[in-house]
Amino acid sequence: MKKSSGLALVSLLMLSSAAFAVDGTISFNGELVSGTCVPKLEGDAVNGSGNSTATVVLPTLNVAALSKAQATGGLTGFTISLKGSNDTDCAVDGKIATPYFEPEVAKVNSEGRVINTEAATKDAIDIQILNNAQTVINLTDNPATQLSSTATGDADNHEYNYKYYAQYFAKSNEAKAGKVAGTLSYSIIYK
Repeated sequence: MKKSSGLALVSLLMLSSAAFAVDGTISFNGELVSGTCVPKLEGDAVNGSGNSTATVVLPTLNVAALSKAQATGGLTGFTISLKGSNDTDCAVDGKIATPYFEPEVAKVNSEGRVINTEAATKDAIDIQILNNAQTVINLTDNPATQLSSTATGDADNHEYNYKYYAQYFAKSNEAKAGKVAGTLSYSIIYK
């Protein structure tokens, strides 16, 4: 009896799912290209300089510098350099290789800043990323609209350099002393 009731229930569920109408279809299109660029991070404040993964060290500040909401401090520069592998250019079909900061929900908050993961300071302080003109980058923006830095470098040597900055950002008037830390992933896209 239990088997026949179970089969009847499964059959009924299968029939009822077919009764729902489809309201639309979403298609996805993209393109992949051969990997022509090798990224590396560089700068005086970068631990692991010359690697694709490194740590940008923000300066130690007095908590009073961040005691008001939206205060910023500790502006620190870093560069993402892209070098063509095998002497090929970091360009494909007229598009230039460009760093794109991934909006991962575990790493970037809804305001577009890097999430501070340190318990003592996370409620009051985030890390903000800026481009080479020191304009704030909203890290939640998609690849087409996310602000990036202007490339400098030597096209003859197949190298492009993208200067960025990181700084502390006070979310509230309640900054406390303690460590600040966060991580941010980036990809190389062509635009």
